[in-house]
Amino acid sequence: MVERITTYLMVRMARMREAADKWKTEVGPRIFKMVEKNKLESGSCIAWLSGDMEYQVKHMSGAQYVVDLAKHTCTCRRWDLTGIPCAHGIAVIYRKEDDPYKYVHSCYKKAAYLRAYTPYIHAMLSQEFWPPTNHQPVASPKYHKQAGRPKKVRAREQDEPQPPSTLKKLPKCFSKVTCGMCGKKGHNRTTCGKRQRQASQHATGGNMGSETPPNQGQEQSASNVSKRRSVK
Repeated sequence: MVERITTYLMVRMARMREAADKWKTEVGPRIFKMVEKNKLESGSCIAWLSGDMEYQVKHMSGAQYVVDLAKHTCTCRRWDLTGIPCAHGIAVIYRKEDDPYKYVHSCYKKAAYLRAYTPYIHAMLSQEFWPPTNHQPVASPKYHKQAGRPKKVRAREQDEPQPPSTLKKLPKCFSKVTCGMCGKKGHNRTTCGKRQRQASQHATGGNMGSETPPNQGQEQSASNVSKRRSVK
């Protein structure tokens, strides 16, 4: 990753230097278009000298502005914020028969651009050409298990969508239960009428089979008594 970033920066800075060498004006192409656009708009302005380097500029729309060439400011604040002469400032510059590009801030000039991109990143060989060393290779850091149960879900912001596992489930009143006994919906195996009927039939049949007639019970008890007497 670091090698790819290094290569990207190396190529980018080289392209910027080549592009700056092809500039036809003192400023870059984007700033040149902005100044030319303000030149066209300055034709709708009329400038009057107030004193020293201060001028009053009136636009055809009726608005009036104050331009100070010494401070490179205008009451519309475009020149103050961007460092590029606005249409009112260019109208004053044309009244002085001067070049508007001289009043562009120095950070947009070719000299400043080249100062930023003149230092270049040197080309680097691949790892197979690196000279060998006797140093011990760097090992990965030791794993230290933190105390407590590890978190499975990271902490999310308030405006970030929550994962599906943390969403609240709908109450059972909105879901239809299917019975596993009869296959109908609306109840489960516990409240199923079919199961209750089967349970009641099974209980009734078991009690009837376990009951013995009274005579048969008396005969079994008499035979048991006779067996005990014979043994004695």
